[in-house]
Amino acid sequence: MARTVNLKNQTLKRKEILDATQKLIFTKGYEQMSIQDVLKEINLSNGAFHHYFPSRNELLTALIDRIRIESGNPLIKLVEDSRLNGLEKLQAFFDTLDQLRLDKLD
Repeated sequence: MARTVNLKNQTLKRKEILDATQKLIFTKGYEQMSIQDVLKEINLSNGAFHHYFPSRNELLTALIDRIRIESGNPLIKLVEDSRLNGLEKLQAFFDTLDQLRLDKLD
């Protein structure tokens, strides 16, 4: 008999895994972070992890997609702001990225 997947629970668990991964990357760095670190952070088994992400690479790809989506709106508005010159846009761009990073650490 096929397993029934609860999409809401699956989405929440993927979010929890991505949140932990992002936190660990910001605090430890990608190279130093292991899947075991993620599992320990959220008390998840290795088998359960691979149900959501087949590999570390798939996890990183999902995280990059999420960051791209989350950061897109504030950065697009910034780039399109005709009141700012190039240097001001560049500074605001990095300030915005820093703020998004800090928000994720909380």
